[in-house]
Amino acid sequence: MKLQSAEVVDGIGLAEGRIQLRGGMMKALGMALALLLMASFASGYPLYGGNGDVNCTIYGAYKGSLNPGDSNYEKNMILYIDLGLYGQNSSRPRPAPARCILVDGNDRVYNANSELGRELQAGRTILGFTVPKEAIIKRLIIDPRVGGGERFTVDWDALPQASNDNATFTYYGVVGFRTETTRKYVSFDIGVTNNDSKVLTVHPSDFVLLDQWGWVYQCHEGFEPMELRSNQSMRNRLYFTEMSPLSRPVQLVFNSTTPLIIVLDDGLIGSAGALEGGTVAGYSGSPCSSRGAAPAEAVPDPNSVKGKVAAARERLSSVGE
Repeated sequence: MKLQSAEVVDGIGLAEGRIQLRGGMMKALGMALALLLMASFASGYPLYGGNGDVNCTIYGAYKGSLNPGDSNYEKNMILYIDLGLYGQNSSRPRPAPARCILVDGNDRVYNANSELGRELQAGRTILGFTVPKEAIIKRLIIDPRVGGGERFTVDWDALPQASNDNATFTYYGVVGFRTETTRKYVSFDIGVTNNDSKVLTVHPSDFVLLDQWGWVYQCHEGFEPMELRSNQSMRNRLYFTEMSPLSRPVQLVFNSTTPLIIVLDDGLIGSAGALEGGTVAGYSGSPCSSRGAAPAEAVPDPNSVKGKVAAARERLSSVGE
């Protein structure tokens, strides 16, 4: 796969290693900003697996589009997986040939398409799978060829979620972004479930995105307002189209009765959610409220996640007013 510019990259992960930028200064800057964004959305990578004879390291996964002329363009996408595969039968690890099979959350299986992938170096490969756009990775099955031992699997972590008595906010990942000279565009795949007995109306404007400086970007695009009955769920996309090219998303917030927060920095390791009293997992400060001032508390370190949340609290309080 050849990455031409920041405009054509859809990403949810970033492979480790060096990337050499070529071309004009603006093109290099655009690619660097795109890669910085990709790094902030890794989902606990790298992942590891093995069978004693063969070791597998998965460095990341990202999404791409089919050719617009493809008959399945509207419903399918390409899911790329960056992995290293090495045998351990000698003192020096050597590339291990194997068949790789992707399993999604509905236990559907997909074989890698050799025309969509690329061997980068011996043992380091980009795999390409054609999957439905709603597919969620569950595991990768590695079936080594003769002499490589038994087949084994590498499992993906559970989806990040934030939840309270009113709703559950699920984060499925980044589905697209584009960096221009004066703005950045990011789209997310998200879900909401109504945990209350009352009808929950969800608007795109109920979602905000915080950058590394605590600036709040309001979402206004993605779907028509939806009414969810008790235990009913929705899954849609959010579009943030007017961000600074220098902004790095660190928190995605569903501004429900108690804001539900998905932490996007630190590789999305672990789930984020609202706990008893409205506090957020990974944040020990006072409850975050969408309206009004927060209770008094000690001044947090402005460079910590807690500090960034505190710095953004005033902005969050005005959202929707």
